[in-house]
Amino acid sequence: MQFHPTALMLPGAPHFLISEAVRGEGARLHDATGHSPVAGLAGGDLAPRDQVSRALARTMAAQGVDHVWLDLRPVGEQRLQSQFPTIVGRCRELGLEPLTGSIPVAPAAHYWMGGIGTDLHAATSVAGLYAVGEVASTGVHGANRLASNSLMECLVFARRLAQHLARSLTGGAMATTAPRLATGHLTAAGRAAEHPLLQALQQGLRQLCWNAAGVERRGDLMIKALAQLRQQRQDLEHWPQLRQLSQLEPGTGLAVERDANAGLRAQVDLQHRLVLAELLIEAALFRCESRGGHHRTDAPASQPFWQRHTLQQIGRAIATGAVT
Repeated sequence: MQFHPTALMLPGAPHFLISEAVRGEGARLHDATGHSPVAGLAGGDLAPRDQVSRALARTMAAQGVDHVWLDLRPVGEQRLQSQFPTIVGRCRELGLEPLTGSIPVAPAAHYWMGGIGTDLHAATSVAGLYAVGEVASTGVHGANRLASNSLMECLVFARRLAQHLARSLTGGAMATTAPRLATGHLTAAGRAAEHPLLQALQQGLRQLCWNAAGVERRGDLMIKALAQLRQQRQDLEHWPQLRQLSQLEPGTGLAVERDANAGLRAQVDLQHRLVLAELLIEAALFRCESRGGHHRTDAPASQPFWQRHTLQQIGRAIATGAVT
């Protein structure tokens, strides 16, 4: 996971990303006393985003605070208004005035590096399944993704996929088959009691991932978190609605009562989050080194023999593969 160093940190407000370009134009980070948390980095405010994120996280932990400050005023009012109107406008919507004072910022999880392995046509190892964008591992990102590369990646691979499908489908359209409905249906039983629990579990999952697989990671914490995640996922998958859903045969549908739909979607969403969190922490625990956005305090140096991909496949132990 790559962390963006400067997300707006305002209670009750979305963590709006403050572009690193503002620091390129002169904006400066500082703590509550006015000292720079990145002064010790080569490049200071313009150091790589993983280094800046770690410096901010360490400062926040040492001072017992949940944010530092970003002063946009050195950019100049005219350049701020002309080059960063969205940032200025969003800050004002939230009651901040970036032209007269600093704004609160903190690192935030930003971009999932890796994902589902694909070829150069966006095809996965499953016939008929394609992946484009952040979900895909195309091979064009290294250990520390460059800012804004994701947009170009989406454009390039979406176009390649469209061209590939156009060639594949020449001479005939894709056949579609309506799913068969299974006997039985999902009801809204227990829905009122489930929603608060699901919300609490999701919030707990966010905190667990931040503590165990955040900007800095440590093996013993990840071992405990991984065991906890696996237990939570197994418990959730025994809930009646998810168990009924998991027993469907391929190509089979299931009638869902209107009032049960929201609860079922929340359960499936949490299940997916638990699976992804488990995969992330398993991979971070497996890689006993630090490389780009993955930093382990118990293994702080990069190791040449770890310059390989991490491979996770159903039914197989986690392993490595050559970088091609």
